[in-house]
Amino acid sequence: MKKNIILVLLFFCYYQLFANYTGNITIYQNNLKYSKIDIYDLISITGYEYITTPGAPKLPAKYLQFIIPNDKRVAQIIINRYY
Repeated sequence: MKKNIILVLLFFCYYQLFANYTGNITIYQNNLKYSKIDIYDLISITGYEYITTPGAPKLPAKYLQFIIPNDKRVAQIIINRYY
């Protein structure tokens, strides 16, 4: 039992030390696909899901989850558009 508690504590200490995330999500134009269904235009992106809320437009979405420690805060989120 003590061994399990120590492993759990080490696990959380590891995440406290390395919880910083810096990364990029890039969508290339050749991953975009456009199609027409009845009178609607449909946009799809390779590897993305669709928003499935009833009444909402069917748009591609990527769901990301991050672990943010209690004593940390999100400093910034930057969205860049490149053509």
